[in-house]
Amino acid sequence: MAEQNEEAAKGGNTDYTNSSDLISSTPVLQFEEGKSLSAIYAVRSLGIDPVTGKEIYLDRFGNSTMIWDARDQVIIGDEQPEFEGYFGTNTSIGDFSINLSFNYRLGGQVYNSTIINKVENANLSYNVDSRVLEQRWTQEGDIKPYRSIRDKSLVRASSRFVEDENSLAMTSARVSYNLKSDWIQKIGLRHAKLSVYMSDIFRISTVERERGTTYPFARSVSFSLQTKF
Repeated sequence: MAEQNEEAAKGGNTDYTNSSDLISSTPVLQFEEGKSLSAIYAVRSLGIDPVTGKEIYLDRFGNSTMIWDARDQVIIGDEQPEFEGYFGTNTSIGDFSINLSFNYRLGGQVYNSTIINKVENANLSYNVDSRVLEQRWTQEGDIKPYRSIRDKSLVRASSRFVEDENSLAMTSARVSYNLKSDWIQKIGLRHAKLSVYMSDIFRISTVERERGTTYPFARSVSFSLQTKF
């Protein structure tokens, strides 16, 4: 397992600092005895240098450097939330019935690849995220969260992209209405209920990132009519 972790960290290359084409911009999965299986490994970042617009890293010896080294990767966070669960309500008001379902997540971290793909690796020839123009370093003295807009080098896995995530999502909602008996009896029915169902209605999160790029999701609306003769 230790050998596998070492190879994963090196990207299969014995030269740690010159394996730019082999090491991903996202954290490499590693397994260490006694450590969480969902731990996020990356190099610690000290932010963007106001003078050069380059990222400053913290190496394994506690020194600042502008050279990314796979051997400096440490556990930055854990994708496993501290609290996670579901709750909902089922209410009837007269001929209406309402069913709502929610899920929540508190604690834990995520690696925000959206910033890499849409901000730091954005193709300036096309429409880009507003943060490209507003929050990337452009001139000496800029205090910005993202590196120089002229920097085209590969983005490396660092703690800059690890964010705490707390979220609340409304996963489904169903509203039903029992049609008046005197109405339906006129057309030969004993009972009729009309329902509207929606899924993935909203999601509020402390992390701004794209959804559906690796695992698809879709908001849907459906209708149903239940009858008894």
